[in-house]
Amino acid sequence: MRFSSRLRATEYLDAAEHEPAQLDVTLDHLVAVNRWLGGTRVVLKHLRQWLPEGGGGCSRVLDVGTGAGDIPRAIVAWAAKGRRVVDVHGVDIQLSIAFRARDRCASESSIRVAVADGMRLPFADNTFDVATSSMTLHHLDDSDTHAFVAELSRVSTRAVIINDLERHPINYYGARVLAATVWRADRYTRHDGPISVLRSFSPRELRRVGEKAGLRNVVVHRHFPYRLALVGQPV
Repeated sequence: MRFSSRLRATEYLDAAEHEPAQLDVTLDHLVAVNRWLGGTRVVLKHLRQWLPEGGGGCSRVLDVGTGAGDIPRAIVAWAAKGRRVVDVHGVDIQLSIAFRARDRCASESSIRVAVADGMRLPFADNTFDVATSSMTLHHLDDSDTHAFVAELSRVSTRAVIINDLERHPINYYGARVLAATVWRADRYTRHDGPISVLRSFSPRELRRVGEKAGLRNVVVHRHFPYRLALVGQPV
C-alpha cells in the first residue's frame, strides 16, 4: 500500500444522489466517527482560541461540508456551557445531505443550514468570525484544496480551522478493521472509510495547502488518533 502521496479515487458519498435509508446510515456513522475518533473535539479545542469565554456579542461561525450537522450542534452546545453566544451556518454542496442536516438541526434556533458549494460560497467577504470544515478537504483534488481554503478565508475575519485525517499506515489499517467490524453492514462507510485515509494528508502537505491559500500564521496540529487540524488567519 502506498502512503507517500494522496490516492486519487472516488468515495461512494461523492455521488450526486443517494438512496435515503443508505444515506441516513452513513451519516450516522460519520457522526460517530467525529464523536469517538476526535473530530468534534479537535474543532472545539481550536475554536476556543478564537471565541473567548464570555467575550460578549454574538460570534458567527461557518461550517462547510457540514454533513449531518453534528459539528454545528456541538458548537452550539459547547458555546452555551462557556457563556458564548454563537450563530452557526452549515452548508453542504449536496442537496440531500443539506436537507438532512437541516432536519437534524431544526431544534436549534441558532443554526441555519443551506445548500452551497464550498468553492463558491454565497456570502460576502468577512461575513463570519471563524470558518471551519471537517472531513471535507480530502474529498478534493490537489488542484482545488488551496482554493477551497482560500474561499473559507475570504468569508472569515479571525480564523480558518480545517479538521481532517492524517494519512498514516496505522490509521489506514485501523479503518480496515472498522470496515470489517463496526461498518461491515454499511457498504458506503465500509468502502469510504479506508479510502478517506488514503485520500487525506500528511502534516507537511496540509501546511502547504494553508500557505498556498494565503493564510497567515499557519499551524498544523496533530491530534490523537491521527487527526490533523490546520489553523490559520485570513489575510
